Amino acid sequence: MLLLPNLGQAQFTEGEITIGDWVGSPNYAAVAHRLKFNTANSYALLQHSSGHTYLNAAPGRSLFLRIGNQNGLVLRSNKRVGIGTGNPADKLHVQDATRPTLRLSSNSGHVGQLSMVTANGLYAPGATPGDMVLRSLSDDVSLYSINGNIRFLNETTNGQNEKMVIKNDGKVGMGIVTPLYDLDVAGTIRASSQLRLGGFTNPEMTTLSDGLLFKGSARFIGRQPLMKLNFLDQQVNIGTGLLNHVSGYLLTVDGKVLVEELKVQNSSNWPDYVFEKDYDLADLEEIEAYVKANKHLPEVPGASDLVDGIEVGEMQKTLLKKVEELTLYLIEMNKTIADQQEKITSLEAAQTK
Repeated sequence: MLLLPNLGQAQFTEGEITIGDWVGSPNYAAVAHRLKFNTANSYALLQHSSGHTYLNAAPGRSLFLRIGNQNGLVLRSNKRVGIGTGNPADKLHVQDATRPTLRLSSNSGHVGQLSMVTANGLYAPGATPGDMVLRSLSDDVSLYSINGNIRFLNETTNGQNEKMVIKNDGKVGMGIVTPLYDLDVAGTIRASSQLRLGGFTNPEMTTLSDGLLFKGSARFIGRQPLMKLNFLDQQVNIGTGLLNHVSGYLLTVDGKVLVEELKVQNSSNWPDYVFEKDYDLADLEEIEAYVKANKHLPEVPGASDLVDGIEVGEMQKTLLKKVEELTLYLIEMNKTIADQQEKITSLEAAQTK
């Protein structure tokens, strides 16, 4: 044993200090300064060589830095480092009774970074309140889960709140922990630019301040085959048989339409001109001859013309014109009847004298 007095300072320029009895001491040649501790078959070695300082443990042994009887930092013989634990399960294992934290900070306000060189990823089992950034300087950033879900949570004073989840079957839930669809959102979706739906020819849907704007072609298909709504180059087609453009029409419906009120705004060439003094009203004999030959009124489409449909606005004008012409015929007929009645009354008066 070597006892040193309390001199306040000790300086060794070369050689070594050995504490304990060594049996088969290893050879540390060319080491300038050494402080060795030995007990039984375990030893520790504090040495300085070539400008470097080393703290060594015996082969198969571990190094512990302790405060009181509690482990602070441990380096196990398998080269695993533990902070707060004496049995690290990974290369670096941080353990705390409340919340283990690994903090990366910068005095200049930059974001702390974990650099993963030639590695497969970063495993982060938890995070403190605030931001967590995964950044890649070259390739993609991947979140990887083995047969489990990937969950995104934030923590407040009320506990942890799950905000988004990616299930192991690929379904994504936002605001919902059990998504039933590929994207299941419990809330409102807002797109300040464009919201695109793929799967069809050039589909594009854009949100505006007053609603939705569809650019190009888009299609909505309901649960049943007949429920289809197609937007094709500023045209709207409803129904299964209307997947192609119908020239000249903005809205095409394959089926019946039920409305409480239908307004057709088309005031051009409205048939008020029928009541003008110079209007050429056809003789009833001409109308009779035309009806016998064509089986329908003049200017009114026949059954063969309905194959391509009728225009409601034009048909309403035509019907109104015929009603107005009929009114003129009735007025003339009423005048004729009145004249005849006057003549009959005169004849009856002459016979009674």
